[in-house]
Amino acid sequence: MFSDHERKPTRIDPYYLRQDRPKDDNLIEFIANWPLYKGRLVILFGAGASIGAIGGKPKPEPLPSAVNLRDEIWRRFMRPEGEPATAFDTTHLGTMSLDQASAFAAARVGRRHLVEFLASRFETTTPLWQHATIPFLQPNALFTTNYDLLLEQGWDLHRTTADFKPLVSIFAEGQQVPPNRLPLYKPHGSVDHLFDPVGSGGPVITTIDYFKMLSQKWKMLDSWLGHVRGVCVLLIGYSMSDMDIGSHLYEFRQKDNGNNWYAVFPRGDATVRKYWSNQLRIQQIDRTFVEFMHDLDAEADVLPAAWKYAKIAALQKKKLVQ
Repeated sequence: MFSDHERKPTRIDPYYLRQDRPKDDNLIEFIANWPLYKGRLVILFGAGASIGAIGGKPKPEPLPSAVNLRDEIWRRFMRPEGEPATAFDTTHLGTMSLDQASAFAAARVGRRHLVEFLASRFETTTPLWQHATIPFLQPNALFTTNYDLLLEQGWDLHRTTADFKPLVSIFAEGQQVPPNRLPLYKPHGSVDHLFDPVGSGGPVITTIDYFKMLSQKWKMLDSWLGHVRGVCVLLIGYSMSDMDIGSHLYEFRQKDNGNNWYAVFPRGDATVRKYWSNQLRIQQIDRTFVEFMHDLDAEADVLPAAWKYAKIAALQKKKLVQ
């Protein structure tokens, strides 16, 4: 049986389409049901949705995954004095999580240096094509675990050319969604709110931060899911690996019998697919974010002519997308 268990690379061409993309029955089903889902879905973005994007200062680099960010934080703040960053073997960190490594770093150097480092890695000036095309799916609400501004920057490109509701960032339960605004729930905070308190946009990065926001994130998930009734929930680049959000999503999913749920991530493994379908009751679509948007548009014609996949080079020339 074919297996696909290895860690996916983070330094990739964000617009590459696999030449051997397999037929995917779940994708075919999603596209067939698109007339029912259009304008009536909620989308959750995980770290995989930002893979391939370039950001950071002073030297722009690919945005890091959680494991990569853990390693970078440890090399930057926690390696022994006098030891070159390149000399430290991060395999010595074992199963240490990102929030644990961040908590140690904040204790050693202070939170300000930690969040400034986050900014140096996650600031972007333009979105990827796939983030800029999400508004055309007309979602009811967005939810992201990412610090970056790729969704906001993609949305902003259509501010004067399309009739989309402006986004409003929601950082904690209790924030009201103004009329004629579309909520973007960001429970982990945002890179443009570095020095705000946790719960007001400040990055949730250390173990203590996660403790503070645990109940808040559950309530925000409930609010996000409340924007759709019996139609479609779409996860893009989200692995269900973080226990706080993942466990609450699982609990909600087991009780719900009306929504169709799909998860978009590139993994061609029958056992993984079986796990998502049988245990989580979520149908996996074996596509990257860009492949999903490309294939959906190819079959359902969801994008206007100026925003088709074939126009990426023209959009890059205009400096609208990376």
